[in-house]
Amino acid sequence: MNTKNMAVLIAAVAAAAFTQSAKAQTFTDTTQQYTFTTNGTPAVATITGPGSALAWGNVSIPSSLTATNGYAYDVAAIGDMAFSGYSYLTGVTIPGSVTNIGLEAFYNCYALTNLIIGTNVVNIGSGAFANCFILPNVTIPNKVPAIASG
Repeated sequence: MNTKNMAVLIAAVAAAAFTQSAKAQTFTDTTQQYTFTTNGTPAVATITGPGSALAWGNVSIPSSLTATNGYAYDVAAIGDMAFSGYSYLTGVTIPGSVTNIGLEAFYNCYALTNLIIGTNVVNIGSGAFANCFILPNVTIPNKVPAIASG
């Protein structure tokens, strides 16, 4: 194989490896409290929902999670509909590592009475807290330019 063909082969292998590593993967953290996906470089976590050990009460979302594969990921987002319909969820604390709260992330969390949003959130999706009827007050971080309707 000549040098030019070798260079093309190495570039193709590197591109395939990068494509594979950038592909979203779904994990459960080692405590079985959250499911999450990773994507991008560096890989950060988007919480997609509670795991088998977390269904109600007060939730303090961690700033990082360790997956069952042993790798730790920073939590940067709460995904669309991540906790939607968890009607026994009473309190949520969102850490400063989170910048995005997805569409209908806490929709129909009827028992939610306490919500603390980290200061680095810049986007709150449409209907993120819709039908959280007894949620008395929410302080929105100054970095959020607008909240989508719903």
